[in-house]
Amino acid sequence: MLPRRALPFIAAPALLAGCLYDFKNPAETLRAGEASGTVLAERAAPGELSGFPGVSVSLKGSAFDQVTRETGRFALLDLPTGRHTLLFRKGTTWSLERDVEIAFGKDGQPEGVDLGRVVLRYASPVEGKVSIPPGTFTDVLLPGGIAVDETSGQTAMIVPDTAGGSTGSYRFPALAVGTHVIKVAARATDPGATITASFVGGQVPVTITEADQGTVRTAAPIAFGAADAQGRLRFRVQLVGDPGVALASVTVTLLPDPGVGAIVPDSQGFVDVEVPEGVYQVLLAATPSPRLSLPASFTAAAAGLPLAPPSAFGVVLQGKVAEVGSVYVVSDLSVSFSARECVAAADCGTSISPGQGFQCSNRQCFQCLGAAAGVCSPIQPTPQPSAAIPFCPACDQRQGCEAGPGVTSVCATDGTCQPICATGFTFSCTPDGVRTLTTNPSGC
Repeated sequence: MLPRRALPFIAAPALLAGCLYDFKNPAETLRAGEASGTVLAERAAPGELSGFPGVSVSLKGSAFDQVTRETGRFALLDLPTGRHTLLFRKGTTWSLERDVEIAFGKDGQPEGVDLGRVVLRYASPVEGKVSIPPGTFTDVLLPGGIAVDETSGQTAMIVPDTAGGSTGSYRFPALAVGTHVIKVAARATDPGATITASFVGGQVPVTITEADQGTVRTAAPIAFGAADAQGRLRFRVQLVGDPGVALASVTVTLLPDPGVGAIVPDSQGFVDVEVPEGVYQVLLAATPSPRLSLPASFTAAAAGLPLAPPSAFGVVLQGKVAEVGSVYVVSDLSVSFSARECVAAADCGTSISPGQGFQCSNRQCFQCLGAAAGVCSPIQPTPQPSAAIPFCPACDQRQGCEAGPGVTSVCATDGTCQPICATGFTFSCTPDGVRTLTTNPSGC
C-alpha cells in the first residue's frame, strides 16, 4: 500500500527548487498491488495501433475509476491479492474486460502486474425479449424490471412493450467480447393493485466473438417464472489501500431485505447466503461514513476517507448461485494517487503555453509554472471526456435516488436517477448504471 508520507499532496522542497530534471521510472518497477498498462486501439486504420486517451478504466464492483492519459497509460494502485476484473470503456463504441491476478511477492507484499499493451475492442449491443407466461394474471401490468449481466456486472432496464402488456425488452448498449450470462427480474401488479408478484428468469448465455465486434447480438427470449423458491447469493467485500476502516466495521445490506438476519462477511470478506429468488441490491456502509473524494487540489488532511462502492446487483434463481463478485471499499488516497501515476512526462499532458511544463517524478505527475521561478506542484492530468451515455439507474431499483455513492440526485421524469453535480465537474452515466466523472474521477 502507498505510504502517505511518500506521496504528499504538496510538493516537497526539493521539487519546489526547480523542474529541470526528471527521475527515470523503469516500467518494470511496479508498486505493491499495482495493475497498469497502456490502452491501444486501431483508431486510424486497421492494423495501426496507437495510444488511446480518454478511455474509462474501472475496477468492477467499485467506485474506483479513471480515464487513460494522453499516451493511453493507466494505473490502479493498492489492489489486494486475488483476482480482479478491470473494465475498459469508451462511450458505447469500445469495450474490453480483463482479469488481473495480484499475488504475494517474496517480501510478503502484493506484487504489481504490468498488463503491457491492452488492445481495445469494439463493443456490441446485446438485446433481448422477456415475457410473463399467459394466465399468470387475467390482465397483468409489467411496470419494468432489471436485466443483469453477471459477467460484467452491467445492468439494463426492462421496458414494457405496451402499457398493460406482459412482454418487454432490454438492451445492453456496450458489452465486450466474451461470454455473458443474462438474468432478469421484475414485479407485476394486476390493474386493481390487489395482487403483486415477483418474477425471475434466465440464465441465458450470450457469446460475443471477435468477429461479432460492433454488431448487435440478440439473446434467446426469456420467459419469467414466479419467484417462489430459494437460491444462493455470493460475493466478497474487499478493501483497497488504507480506507481507514476495518473489514469488520463494514456493514452489508441487501435490498429488499431477504429476512435472513444480519449479513456478516467472514474473516476474508466472503458472503454466501441462501435467500429467496429475486433481484438483490448489495449496499456497503462503513464508519467513518463513506464519501466521494475531494478534488486533488485539497490538502492531504482532507483526504484519506473511504470511497464506498456503487450498488451491485445479483439475480437469485432456484438452486443456483448468483455470483456478484467482489465489492470494494476504496481509499481516497489510492484513487487520487492512481489518477496522477506516470512513467514519463508525456503521461502527464502537453504544455499549453510558454513557461509551463510537466514532470514525472517519483511516479507522480507535477506541473511546473514558470521556468525562472521553477515552481512545481502535483497535478492530476486533465482527461479527455468520454462520450456521454444516456443511461442512469432506475429510481425504483435503488435505495432512494442516488446516482452514485454520496451523489446528490433527483428522480427525473423518465424514471431514472440523475445527479446534481457541483460547478466545474462533469458527470455522465455508464452502461452499467454506475457513473464516470470526467473532470474529477472520484468525486462530484
